[in-house]
Amino acid sequence: MIIVVVYMNAIIFFIQGIVYNSSLFIVSEKIQFKLY
Repeated sequence: MIIVVVYMNAIIFFIQGIVYNSSLFIVSEKIQFKLY
C-alpha cells in the first residue's frame, strides 16, 4: 500500500514538473517575442 502512495506521488510530481517547464517555456517565448 505504501508503494502505491509513493508511485502516485511520483506521477503527480512528474506531471507538475512538465506543467512548470511548459509554463516557463511559454513565458520565455513571450519575453523573446517582446524583445524582437
